[in-house]
Amino acid sequence: MIFAEVVLLGVQQFVGVMYGVVVRFYLAAGIHYQILEGMKEDLIETVTSLTIDGAFSDLLLSLCRLSTRQDELDLNLKFE
Repeated sequence: MIFAEVVLLGVQQFVGVMYGVVVRFYLAAGIHYQILEGMKEDLIETVTSLTIDGAFSDLLLSLCRLSTRQDELDLNLKFE
């Protein structure tokens, strides 16, 4: 696994942990789990947008590009 993939996996795990924290917070506040399930996509989007913003977002996009670089080269060869 290349370094970019390791970093991206770490960010993905961090966002997952932050989502878990938000869910636990809402559960402790008395919100029913079924309501949270209905809000799951919105909560994940909010946690992700609050975590990944600005220059960090640009860095992650560059790392994504690095992690798929070989696939991109292979696709270009097939296209030619």
